[in-house]
Amino acid sequence: MTTPKPKSEIPADLRELLGSLRRRIRLYVFLEGLALLIVWLAATYWVGLAVDYLPVTFGASEMPRGARIVCLAAIYGVSTYIFYRWILIRLLARLSDTSMAILIERRYPEFRESLLTTIESPVEEELTEAAFREGMIRRSLSQAVESSRQVKLNEIFNPWPLTRNAVLAVLLLISIGAFAIMSFDSFQIWGRRLYLLSDEAWPRLARIEVVGVEVTRPAGAEDGVTSTEVVEVIPFKEGVATVARGSSPKLLVRAKADAEVVPTYCTVVYETADGARGSVAMQRIGTARNDYQRYVFQRKPLKSIISSISFDVIGYDHRLRDLRIEAVDSPAILSMQFDAAPPAYTNLLPRVEELTASSELPVGSQYKLLAKTNKPITRVEIANLRQQTNRQLTLAEPSTEFELDFPPLTDDLALELTLIDSDGIYSEAPYRVQIAAKVDQPPSVSLQLAGIGAAITPDARIPLEGTVSDDYETKDSWLDVQPGDGDITPFAVKPTAKGEVSYVLDLKETEGAPKLEAGSQVSLLLKATDLHDLTGGPNIGASTRYPLDVVTPSRLLSLLEARELGLRRRFEQILQETQQLREEFVRVQLDAKRIATGPSSFSSSDLEADDESDPVAKLQQAVELQLLRVQRTPQASRKAEEELRGVAFGFEEIRQEIINNRVDTEKRKERLENDVIAPINNIADVQEPELREVIERLEAALNDPTRSVEEATAAIAKTDEIILAMQQVLDKMLDLETFNELVDQIREIIQLQDELQKDTETEQKKLFRDLFNLESSDSDNPLKLE
Repeated sequence: MTTPKPKSEIPADLRELLGSLRRRIRLYVFLEGLALLIVWLAATYWVGLAVDYLPVTFGASEMPRGARIVCLAAIYGVSTYIFYRWILIRLLARLSDTSMAILIERRYPEFRESLLTTIESPVEEELTEAAFREGMIRRSLSQAVESSRQVKLNEIFNPWPLTRNAVLAVLLLISIGAFAIMSFDSFQIWGRRLYLLSDEAWPRLARIEVVGVEVTRPAGAEDGVTSTEVVEVIPFKEGVATVARGSSPKLLVRAKADAEVVPTYCTVVYETADGARGSVAMQRIGTARNDYQRYVFQRKPLKSIISSISFDVIGYDHRLRDLRIEAVDSPAILSMQFDAAPPAYTNLLPRVEELTASSELPVGSQYKLLAKTNKPITRVEIANLRQQTNRQLTLAEPSTEFELDFPPLTDDLALELTLIDSDGIYSEAPYRVQIAAKVDQPPSVSLQLAGIGAAITPDARIPLEGTVSDDYETKDSWLDVQPGDGDITPFAVKPTAKGEVSYVLDLKETEGAPKLEAGSQVSLLLKATDLHDLTGGPNIGASTRYPLDVVTPSRLLSLLEARELGLRRRFEQILQETQQLREEFVRVQLDAKRIATGPSSFSSSDLEADDESDPVAKLQQAVELQLLRVQRTPQASRKAEEELRGVAFGFEEIRQEIINNRVDTEKRKERLENDVIAPINNIADVQEPELREVIERLEAALNDPTRSVEEATAAIAKTDEIILAMQQVLDKMLDLETFNELVDQIREIIQLQDELQKDTETEQKKLFRDLFNLESSDSDNPLKLE
């Protein structure tokens, strides 16, 4: 086994050469990496500054904190990578002598690998004497040492990467230094914004601010104006202004006039709640005043706003961000009730009812209004339209319900309520409240005389009928009787539960009744009071006043006889019309007979259409005329029936007046009731309806000539019965008239007898006075008349 020889020692010159190259390489690496790191930091400084500030010059905002955090993280991350990749790893890399030798020989070929051979003299366990001969090693070493004296290490390095990075680094550092010198404030702001993540904003050339939104709302009590509407500016609170949905707010912005730049216009960049986006320009208003230039905008999307809008306002390089106009529903009243307690005298129970346009309450009612709203409100503006006053109700806390208390109702209530919610939003339109004050009316009183006309006798019995009613309840009722202009005598009257009055004033037997004389007058008036206990006391209601003339019995009978004469003449007219009706039935009967014989029985002269020559056409015309005549007869029958009832009622009134005035005789009452009233009622109630039944059968039988003749004959017969009955009644009326004439003659005889008796008594009294005066005037006669 051969023992290996130790490796040859490297000469000091060569070792110094290799060590110097190693140090230069490490310095080169460090400087190149450091320059690259400086270039990166400086470049990101300028790029970040541009990204952060340049948008500001166009009205945008600075990079938000989040973006700057990402940017700073990227800077630090890449810087760490550069330091690690271009400096740390390269500095820590092992630079062996062999690598250094190769690097030198690559630049200097004249070494002819002598340096590498010297450095890598191998030591192996088995070396041949040929491989390691002393002469070869010495020659390589000698050649390496000799060649090393001519090596220039600077020529080994490529200077461009280091020079490039260094130049870029220096230039960038110079630019940053110049920026710091020229605008130190901006240098500091960007440094704090980028490296300290400060939210300090860049200074703006223009300065704008949002004044608020201008809206028109109803005027309230606290506004102190006479107009119905006022203009109000709603400020932004924490970037939010609240307006009523459907309104058209006007956005107001102003810019400082002393700023470096006053914007020509401002831009609104908006986004609605439904996703619509856009930008609009705000109108510039006039010139700057009071150190501010004003801008206004009211077009779409602020016109009739229905949803909330988020927006920014840009004025040159100043941008106001995250502003919002919140559109909310206007407060409104959903329901309104009144809680009312009517006055005690009405006997009405307290009630709570929905308020309507026709709501009414009795005067004097205690009441309050109960309202429910669609959202919480804080204040209610109350305008009294009748009193022209305004007041307000402030709630202790926002609520969807409120109450309005009022004093007792004395007049119609007309209010307009304006609601204000917690956002200061006014109701879109005032809520109208109307309550009619129902004044307690006097009792309604009606009075009618039953069986009494316009004239009565001094001993008359006056039946009265009437009604008494009130809004709530009546208290007292009485009848005022006033003879002429004398004192009024009241008579208590008790109505029924339904308010019906039935009372008989008997001038002869009623206690306290006034004593009347013929030629005087008396008036009757029914009155009633209610339970009204408010100011003014009870209400008094009165009926129509009935003035009655007081006449003698004979005068009353004369008046009644005149009325009987009028009724008789009216009855005679009804009789004549009934006779005309019979003639109509006779014509119907004759035409029915002709129609039964056929067309041959008609001649042209029998019809209205004399120029018609066709017998069939003449027959058809006759049939139509027949139908027209028959259809007119029921109307005549009904007319006669109604008039007969009126005549019977008139005679019944006369009979009642005779009875009530105590001028009746049994004979006269029987004649009126049995000979006139009862027969006339029988004709109206029985015979006239029977006649119409016959007419109905006649009309139904017109298509059958034979039956129509029979029914026409029956109608004639029935009409004859009515005429006969009416004639009999008329005869009785004439007999009654003759009887009345006899009574009048007797009455005249009695009246003449009374007058003669009065004249005789008057003459006797005159003779007695003359005789008494003659005897008393003889003063010398001592004799006295006994």
